Amino acid sequence: MSRLFAGAVVAATIAATPALSGKLSDPVLEQDLIIAEAENDTAQIDTLLVALTLALVMVSLGN
Repeated sequence: MSRLFAGAVVAATIAATPALSGKLSDPVLEQDLIIAEAENDTAQIDTLLVALTLALVMVSLGN
């Protein structure tokens, strides 16, 4: 009798699982895209590369 009852409980649990899936949260809506202008940072990178190259030349001439 207990096996029959356990089997019925397992069958009811498996059958009820799809009915309980999901949640009652708000749906996710598509948001508008925000496009920002790209900044020109190449001047800063160029300055850094020139400074590093100059430092490398100074170190190599010092040896």
